[in-house]
Amino acid sequence: MSFRNNHSFIALLMLSLFAFYGSVTAAEKLINDAWDDFYLGFGVGQSQFDKATVCGDVGRSCDLTEHSQKLFAGYEFNSFFSTEFGYMRYGEFELLQAGADKAMTEVDALFINSFLSYPIYKWISVFGKLGYNKWSSDGSLSNEGVFADNKGYDVSYGLGMSFSFGKDIGIRTEWERLSLDNDDSDSLTGSLVFSF
Repeated sequence: MSFRNNHSFIALLMLSLFAFYGSVTAAEKLINDAWDDFYLGFGVGQSQFDKATVCGDVGRSCDLTEHSQKLFAGYEFNSFFSTEFGYMRYGEFELLQAGADKAMTEVDALFINSFLSYPIYKWISVFGKLGYNKWSSDGSLSNEGVFADNKGYDVSYGLGMSFSFGKDIGIRTEWERLSLDNDDSDSLTGSLVFSF
């Protein structure tokens, strides 16, 4: 191989290395930028159910208000649109009847939500959301066998407001309604949100 060909080979090799380095750097930036839009959160609140879905047809009165917990992860496409999935435990509800043993039913749901947000200030946004839920209520009644389980797939919707405290942390407060067959559940939740 001639001296001139050596120079051409070295130049081609250097050009290839720079191109590879540039591609790796661009890919790393793309991955880092994408992760910047992911977030995780957890929330606590209060949920309230209609009698028919939670209590079933056993003719019992119900304590229909309970503490709820929520875990979720999401991706923010831009300032106006995001989507998230998660799990919500609506609580363990007591079904009461005079002279009978206590029955309990536990309600939870897996969900996926889409959000439309509007920033009204640098660190405050309002939003509306629409979701799809796989919910279940599982119960038991001592001395009377197993209380009927209910399961289903239904929509939810809600309104809320979010507050950002810097780039990495924020809080969110929201009201949401979940349809369970022909009945509804209303929940008020406050959440802490961590962004990457």
